[in-house]
Amino acid sequence: LLIWHGRRSFIDSRVQLFGRLRIDQDRYNDQSIAGKYAILRQGLLRPPAQPDNPESMSDPNVREKHEADLAMEKQRVDKLFQAFQITHVMPRLSPPEAPDYVSVAWLGEQNLAAIRGETSDCWFLISVGPSAAVFEHRESRDPLSLANSPEMLNPLIKTFRELTPADVVRIPASKPDFYQRHVYRTRRYRDAHNRLSEHYLQLASNARQTFLSYQQMLQQAVSSNQLTPEQGGQLQRFDAYNRTNLLTSLAGAYLAIRESNLALQQNPNDGDVWKTLATAYSELGGMENIFGQAAVADPTRNLESLRHLRFVQAVSCYRQALVSRPDDQQLWYGLWDLYLSMNKTDLAAECLGEWLALSDETGLNPEEEELRQQYELQLDQLRSQVDQATAEIEQLMTDNPAPEDPQERTTYYMEAVTGMVTRGLTREAIRILEDHGDEILTAERDVILGTLLLDVGDLQESQRVFAIVEQGARDRPEMLLGSPWEHLVAISRLQSGEFEEAEGLWEERFAAVEQQRRESETLAAQVQLVTLPMVSTIERAQVGMQSAGVLGPWPYVHTQMVNQDAAIIPNELARLRFLMAISNLEHGDVAQARLLLTSIIQEGGDSPFASMARVYLPVCSADAIDVIAKYSPVPAEQFPFEVDEAETTP
Repeated sequence: LLIWHGRRSFIDSRVQLFGRLRIDQDRYNDQSIAGKYAILRQGLLRPPAQPDNPESMSDPNVREKHEADLAMEKQRVDKLFQAFQITHVMPRLSPPEAPDYVSVAWLGEQNLAAIRGETSDCWFLISVGPSAAVFEHRESRDPLSLANSPEMLNPLIKTFRELTPADVVRIPASKPDFYQRHVYRTRRYRDAHNRLSEHYLQLASNARQTFLSYQQMLQQAVSSNQLTPEQGGQLQRFDAYNRTNLLTSLAGAYLAIRESNLALQQNPNDGDVWKTLATAYSELGGMENIFGQAAVADPTRNLESLRHLRFVQAVSCYRQALVSRPDDQQLWYGLWDLYLSMNKTDLAAECLGEWLALSDETGLNPEEEELRQQYELQLDQLRSQVDQATAEIEQLMTDNPAPEDPQERTTYYMEAVTGMVTRGLTREAIRILEDHGDEILTAERDVILGTLLLDVGDLQESQRVFAIVEQGARDRPEMLLGSPWEHLVAISRLQSGEFEEAEGLWEERFAAVEQQRRESETLAAQVQLVTLPMVSTIERAQVGMQSAGVLGPWPYVHTQMVNQDAAIIPNELARLRFLMAISNLEHGDVAQARLLLTSIIQEGGDSPFASMARVYLPVCSADAIDVIAKYSPVPAEQFPFEVDEAETTP
């Protein structure tokens, strides 16, 4: 295929040519085309061989001989490389063997080595498909400039920017019946979407690790304060290239989500696809947490809702994967890690217990036994925390029984649920809400119950509860006034792939907040009019002031209105726009997401979601730098003050 496209000299990572491969067990046949091909394949696509006994490297003679052997092997590879004029290499990613991610990672390392100035040979990823990845060789005296050129843009970013919306609906996984497990078992089949999702996720993970490691290196170099101007300019160019790894990580994660959604249309019970989805959401959550650390501490202006969204998405996909693969240790481990990060103590203990039980059945090697002992100790600690918190809350409820008054009883149980959630007792909180549902006379009960079911990962039950919530909010809006029910219902819709419905709910909330903003601006204008002399006492009374002619609480009211208008409401509008943007990114409407992200940057001010939009927009648009530069806050200008010497002379 490469020859047909004019690429006449390439290396395939899995092809062995016919011919005499070796002279003996240890040496390739340098005179055979098969031997030369094997030497090139090994030298270009695999890291240098490590010594059989690493401890022997402490001997200077052994280390010197090993380094000499590596240098000789490199010379032989370079000679063949020049002789055959290799232009492309193709790591194979197709079954039946495992994808050759080792070659992909090694070529990426070689490219970074060239950018660091260690070599002039660059290997750029130019294509990724279900069965193979293609790298192109470029030789340049300035690899960093070549890497930053538009023609060398990572294909994942190119593919992502060209996406069009895909109509997908996620069908919940179902347990395989007797015939599926034992009678109709067939060879596992992985279609193109399934394989592509795995490849995209692996490339995204590699790019994320590279970005973080080199970001740390750049920060250390800058903090040393010992850089020459030339080194500073080089670091800026390297930072520009390293940010491409960030864009690749984000684009790869979203491409993995898209391909997984398409794969689930063919087989909703494929546990591997659900696992890929869960990992992709976790990758996105990790990157967003890194860039959200600069958010202010104000609880009304942080990224907690985004963090919770990624948590729910990952948990739900892990639970769907467990339907068909309940004995998969990696799934239970992933759930445990998520629950632990969100202080879901009882759920974390459940998952860690399942993981340890499965490790008893499969067995661990001696190196993992020490790690297992640490996990057993941690499980004991988690269970002890759960037992202690449960006993304390039960004792408190025993000492203070539920009151007879219906409203007080409602408050009693809602406060108990809040305490349980705070202590990490999700299961116990759900039990209280379900057992005392008739006694809790508030619509908030279903909102909290649905939220906790989302945290558990019970998708079907949470959607049933939120359907009741949505119907109640439509019929009697005053019952859930001020409740974030639209956001929570939208999250449950996202889990089923109902992207347009989720975006519609966020749009409703956006319209309500926008109306609130307009009303607050009108009231603020009325309050400011009160300070004018011609405003009568009657008019003052109409805008909430004292009618005795005294302008009592105006400064306080005015300050509160300005604070709400300048901080809380714009941040909420930016949050809703950002949620709609990432929903569009998931189902491939990159053009609409680009418009939403641009509007956040233009109007979001210093909102943390505006900062996140500045991270996401370059993934969607090649012109993002100009937009960000135009609407980013201008740093304070330093004004030099000249001091008259005569004034300073005593």
